[in-house]
Amino acid sequence: MSLRKKARKALRAKVQTEALEALAGLTREQLINMRHELSREINQLRQHADDIRLRIEAIRMELERRSDGLPTGMHVSDHAVVRYLQRFRGVDIAGVKAEIVEIAERAKVAKFGKSGVRKDSETGISLGIDDEGGNITTVFDDAELPAIARTELR
Repeated sequence: MSLRKKARKALRAKVQTEALEALAGLTREQLINMRHELSREINQLRQHADDIRLRIEAIRMELERRSDGLPTGMHVSDHAVVRYLQRFRGVDIAGVKAEIVEIAERAKVAKFGKSGVRKDSETGISLGIDDEGGNITTVFDDAELPAIARTELR
């Protein structure tokens, strides 16, 4: 163990000992009140962190929207593309869904983070499956998978 780590460990032990000595002089009611106050403080910090996560997600979405934008600055949603293909190009969406389900049933399951990934060795297509495992949320090929997922699928 490095000298710096030993010093930090000793300091933590000293602070903890001092905190325990200070707490020893408090009544049960004071300890319960302190616990509630600290719990409230933790909840406020969690809420603040959640707010920051929402702002980061909004920024990510805006950046994605801008990168997908057309020269006019307009954005076309995936839903609009699917409906256009279905209604004006004659793509059989129900048939496509059935084909994706066939791939999912044939594919083996691999874990990647919190979500499931199924890879079909016949076509090389990978499917993103939600946590409950009942919804196929995305379709991609191996090149689109992060490096860690590619190694876990082999």
